[in-house]
Amino acid sequence: MATHPAGDPIPQNVTLHLAATPSERVRVVAELPRFDAALDMLVDQADKVAALRSLAYFVKVDGTYLVREPGERHAGSNVTALLDGLTALAASVEMRRSAPVPDAELAQAVVVASSSSAVASLTRRRHFYFKLRDAEADRVLTQRYGAEWGDVLHTVLPREFAAQGSVTAHGTGPALGSNQTIDVPALHLRSYRWPRASVRQLLTYGGDYVLPDAFRHPLQPTLSHPQLAGVSRDFGRLLRRAQPTSRRKLRGAYYYIDCTYPTHFGHITTEVLARLWGWELARREHPGIRPLLTVRTEGAGMPSYQGQILAALGMDPATAEVVGPHEAVDVETLLSVTPAFENPFYVAPEMAELWTRLSAGLPDAAPPTDNERIFISRRTSGKRDCIETPEVERYFAAAGFSVIYPEEHGYAEQRAMFSRARIVAGFGGSGMFNMMFAPSARIIIISGDAYTAANEFLFAAANGNELHYFWGTSTIRPPKPGAYLHEAFQSDFHFDVHAFAPELAPLLA
Repeated sequence: MATHPAGDPIPQNVTLHLAATPSERVRVVAELPRFDAALDMLVDQADKVAALRSLAYFVKVDGTYLVREPGERHAGSNVTALLDGLTALAASVEMRRSAPVPDAELAQAVVVASSSSAVASLTRRRHFYFKLRDAEADRVLTQRYGAEWGDVLHTVLPREFAAQGSVTAHGTGPALGSNQTIDVPALHLRSYRWPRASVRQLLTYGGDYVLPDAFRHPLQPTLSHPQLAGVSRDFGRLLRRAQPTSRRKLRGAYYYIDCTYPTHFGHITTEVLARLWGWELARREHPGIRPLLTVRTEGAGMPSYQGQILAALGMDPATAEVVGPHEAVDVETLLSVTPAFENPFYVAPEMAELWTRLSAGLPDAAPPTDNERIFISRRTSGKRDCIETPEVERYFAAAGFSVIYPEEHGYAEQRAMFSRARIVAGFGGSGMFNMMFAPSARIIIISGDAYTAANEFLFAAANGNELHYFWGTSTIRPPKPGAYLHEAFQSDFHFDVHAFAPELAPLLA
């Protein structure tokens, strides 16, 4: 008979899992089936509170979480104060609205069913999903399901590389590109057996896990998703609007190309394109494999430019399986990858080769202009508008640039224009993302100083562009320079083009 580290014998029908810290406890328990009941026998009060906040979500709905209280129940002890607070929150909608999100969610996740002088009994409510991070997914799924969940078909080991381009800042703004060494994480091609796909890139497994492929930033410490209530660092709850009204099973092999924002040009040309590096490997494994994506509007399909991207890279967009906005689809075999481009964190150097293949695969088209110097402007949208846009456009036009609104031209036409450009200037954002087709061009980005997105730097880092940032002044200020604040990021900005003329002029010839 095995023994406990303290020397006590362990019965044969008992499995001992050791964890020294709250985070280790979560790591261990995440690999196990959900509990019918859990008993907290911890002694330290702060430790008991941490355990309740994290481990209660691992108990099944209608299951029981028991907390042994210290000797006798008394106000002021950490766990007693938490239980009393949860009871009060559960009884008051108004209190929940003003409470911290983790407290409000926990109050609705458990019911303090009974409490004696020694033990409090909590009954679990609602269903919660554990959010899997990319680095832990294979371990957790294998420990829980063995080989049943699927397999890792291919791994590109983590590495670092020196950014190939140069970055110069003009004015004061975020330090984009200040670190010229880019750390690229391990990139995996996984094959999942019977995951469940639903709208806006929501991908779950076994009813208990949200897979890393569901997240736009799957390697970050905090995982968020628009279809999930952010319950805690590790758990999410499916929002009411995300509840499917129909389910179906899909036989065969599919390749995951879904997107949280499935009609947004910038997200598709970064986040979806970043998932296509594994397509040829997937096709070798499953010659008849088809792409799979979801749509937010009933009867909709993918944007036409997305179809051109897929066709250029060897996919037949006509074969794509489209998941509707109100259905959940269980997929027999779904292949998916760690993205090779994640704003603002990293780009894998092989993305440059993918952009080259995409450019070569698009149909020939006449460019909107033969000018080798182009200025990419933006229509007024209420988000990140340059208040002095007319003055900026006139300045660049007077310098010999063609002022272009890219959305007025077909995707192949945009590729043709960018690929022959010698200098590309424009307002920061998705209009500039076709710089992927201009690896030899000088790039000039004009934006407000609350614009912290690093897409343009990542394109330049892989392609080798000479990149210049010119910083205006955003109308809403972040809490400190370079910090991200959504309202500031989306705010309009002022840019005095004539004040920057001495620095701009030498770059425009």
